[in-house]
Amino acid sequence: MDVIKIIAKYSELRDRGRYYLLRDKRESLHDRLKEKSLIVLSSDCLGGKLMKDYMLPCYTPTVNIWFTGEDFLKICEDPQRYFRQEITEGEADFENHPTGIVDDVVLHFGHEERFEDGAKKWRRGCKLYEKAIKGPHEICVVMTDRNGFAPELVERFEKLPYRYKVLFTHRKYENAPHTFYMKGEDSRECVDTITRFEHVISLKRRYERFDFYQWFREIYL
Repeated sequence: MDVIKIIAKYSELRDRGRYYLLRDKRESLHDRLKEKSLIVLSSDCLGGKLMKDYMLPCYTPTVNIWFTGEDFLKICEDPQRYFRQEITEGEADFENHPTGIVDDVVLHFGHEERFEDGAKKWRRGCKLYEKAIKGPHEICVVMTDRNGFAPELVERFEKLPYRYKVLFTHRKYENAPHTFYMKGEDSRECVDTITRFEHVISLKRRYERFDFYQWFREIYL
């Protein structure tokens, strides 16, 4: 068996292990998912991984898109302003990924090869968001200090009007209760990729150092 097949098989087994690792937590939530819509606003791919791991319905357009810290905070401060506007095509970013422009923010479609595909998913997510906010719902904000995040943005993050919000950081911040310090990353310019596994044989992703399940229990149980 060649190396590629070994890696593919290992990835399959690890995904299966994670399915069973989180099964009891997922099942404790799923009977109540229809009672309230959980809307996850995420600055990068973390939101998509979180919803996939817990098999949560998607009511957000920010899945599998990354934003600069400034642009993401603009969206969180006034989501309806941005989710109700038309998207236009921007220039490819530094990684040659397509981008979209909504008002004064840039959407980086890091998982798409064509702008049209990213724009279609964005528009669908905006419609799902509009539908969700018409009924009982809770908005959760997850952010990392990657992608050009500046320390002065921490204060703006803390002022966001949401009960459930977390900012993963590579350093400690005083008087910032909604930041979550990733221990041991002080020498970096930002947190390492938060969706990676802890180590090569681990079933836990790095973001699981934060207890998202406690959020979900408070929201649904």
